[in-house]
Amino acid sequence: MKKVCLITMVIVIGSAAQAGQSDGVGKLIGALGSVMADAKMRRQIASVSQPLVYDSRVPSAVAGDVNDPRNMSIAGLKLGMSIVQAQSVLQRSGFTITESSKEYSFAMRVLPDLSASLPMDVRSISANGRNQQSVQIKFASLPEGAIIDRVEFTIADDTMTKEAFLDQLRNRYGEADLAESDDLVWCIKVDGTCAPDGGWGRQPHLRASPRWRTIQLVFVDGARDDALEARVKEIRENRKPKVEQADF
Repeated sequence: MKKVCLITMVIVIGSAAQAGQSDGVGKLIGALGSVMADAKMRRQIASVSQPLVYDSRVPSAVAGDVNDPRNMSIAGLKLGMSIVQAQSVLQRSGFTITESSKEYSFAMRVLPDLSASLPMDVRSISANGRNQQSVQIKFASLPEGAIIDRVEFTIADDTMTKEAFLDQLRNRYGEADLAESDDLVWCIKVDGTCAPDGGWGRQPHLRASPRWRTIQLVFVDGARDDALEARVKEIRENRKPKVEQADF
């Protein structure tokens, strides 16, 4: 089959040249080269886009555990959602996107020679809702794509009283695991204690301030950050030129 295709291509090119259609032949060859280049680029992107695997420093999330911040949501937004999912949730929840920023995707970081042909990742999204409500979403750029890393919600203090906000927090998320100054914290408990390794701020958590009418849903895991940097280093090392002696 391959031989037939090759012969046909030669005949087509030869016939076109004889007919004085060199411009058409050039376009055909250019198109074939473009297809081959695109296929090579897709292979390179696929080779660096395998999902990140690492040993988390916190216990795995249990589906259905409503007390785990990784299963909590703010206006329908959850940690780990993709950009498309976040945009869809915002629309359903009645929020209008007002601003967004972008950053280099993981593939752009490790394949700089292809960066001009690769799309950037969304770094953050800001959206406004009714009654002076706002949401800010921040994403983490991972090999498998950008996912929600942080959600911040605010409602103006002249729109909702502190008491009403606090009541809704408790009805929505239950009693907080910790109270620090004016803030309430929901964390991942290990043996009944939040973050025994040194602080709830080093793990996924939900933090709310009734005083300022704000809620923050945050993903934190040092093991993921370490694994991400190790992947970047590994890919860059593998892509280094291997020849140390030239033929001159």
